[in-house]
Amino acid sequence: RVLDFGCGCGRVTRHLRSIGSEHEIFGCDPAPEMVAWCRENLPFGKFAVTKTAPPLPYEDSSFDLVYAVSVFPHLSLKGHVVWMREITRILRQGGVLVLSFYGPGILKHHLYSPQRKHRFYLIDEQPFLSAVGGPEGTNDYLTVTTAEAIQVLFGPFKMTWYAPRHSLMGGQDTVALTKQAKGSVRALPPGSIRLGQTTNLSSIQFPVGASEDLLTLSVLIRQRSGAIPFSIY
Repeated sequence: RVLDFGCGCGRVTRHLRSIGSEHEIFGCDPAPEMVAWCRENLPFGKFAVTKTAPPLPYEDSSFDLVYAVSVFPHLSLKGHVVWMREITRILRQGGVLVLSFYGPGILKHHLYSPQRKHRFYLIDEQPFLSAVGGPEGTNDYLTVTTAEAIQVLFGPFKMTWYAPRHSLMGGQDTVALTKQAKGSVRALPPGSIRLGQTTNLSSIQFPVGASEDLLTLSVLIRQRSGAIPFSIY
């Protein structure tokens, strides 16, 4: 059983047509018109309109594979944790989650815009940056982080594969994570997340010769304003 989480108009699901007779294919999305299109044009799958917050209309441990292509890059830090917990619920032990995200290499290509408001977090010293130009879940809401931060956020999973800038979405990084033993869902330890100053990246000046990457940016923000403990719960 396979779930396309955030299936949209089926741009990935449609390629599963050849295995539709051997596997149960599901898709879910909060956009009714896209789900309607999938139901009409991709009859080998079962599609559901879902809300922008859990729960999903599926039983516990009911999927072997869940993939989310270009979904998490448009979710807030809290959205990452909330949906991690829900996907953990519906994925069987040993099941696989494949997701894409904007990694450090995409920083200057997508985020340097004075129209965006930026919020910077440290997750066990790994950077997580939100660039907000519109509602969460849309293309105007972007996040960029590292594979190490993804592993911390997705604590119930073990990362088994990582491909930077080589994904189903081209410019996004992709990871494969395997669900570990039942009962391993945990809250992030107190103090593991810290919030840096909300700022605009256009005001950040990189030193001459410094690499304009996410890790350098995290150092500059910490030097400017420090970082305070932050809780998403």
